[in-house]
Amino acid sequence: MLNRELGPVAMIRFLQQYEKGYGDYSKERHEWIDKISVSDIVKQIENKRKQQK
Repeated sequence: MLNRELGPVAMIRFLQQYEKGYGDYSKERHEWIDKISVSDIVKQIENKRKQQK
């Protein structure tokens, strides 16, 4: 399926870039996501929008 969608050359490039990864993503995610509130996220979005204008 991957070969059909990407073609053989792009499939090889994709596979060469693939890394298995390590660690516990769920645990690490909670370490940073539990420290930020929804209001903090909203403020960050508002600041980004102001910077883009």
